[in-house]
Amino acid sequence: MIGLELAAGARPPRLNAEITKFEAGLVAVEKALRSVKPKAGSAPARGQKKNMLVQLVSDPAIARLNQAYRGKTGPTDVLSFCYAEKGVKTFEHEPYGEVYISYATAARQAREMRHSLADELTVLLVHGVLHVMGYDHERSERARREMQKLESAALNRLLPQKAEGLITR
Repeated sequence: MIGLELAAGARPPRLNAEITKFEAGLVAVEKALRSVKPKAGSAPARGQKKNMLVQLVSDPAIARLNQAYRGKTGPTDVLSFCYAEKGVKTFEHEPYGEVYISYATAARQAREMRHSLADELTVLLVHGVLHVMGYDHERSERARREMQKLESAALNRLLPQKAEGLITR
């Protein structure tokens, strides 16, 4: 089972209510993704917990990460990092992975999609967690279909009225 923890940090006061609503839904996201098996090479060592840290950051912060790790200029909505090495056990307090979400980009996308920020954060989190678990829609058409199917299934459980994931946008 994955465990999701929202990192403490500065939050724009105007977004507090939506972020609190999103945070309350983390357990539901965990349950929706419980049956997803990590890809080989992304799986934690046997018996290791799959704790992931969720970081809500500003556009400038995610733009720096995007440039440093992907060589892309400008902000993006979500970035994921998997720290699992096949068979290597880490300390219990160390995260299996991290998902960084730009709250400013998420807020813009929520307005464009005409749904709440909490819903958009959930869409981005599901997408990011699947990446941490080794799924990559950019690798091939087959990989795209596989990840899209998992993303849609999770979002159908979480947001049945708005189950469109990032891959289908």
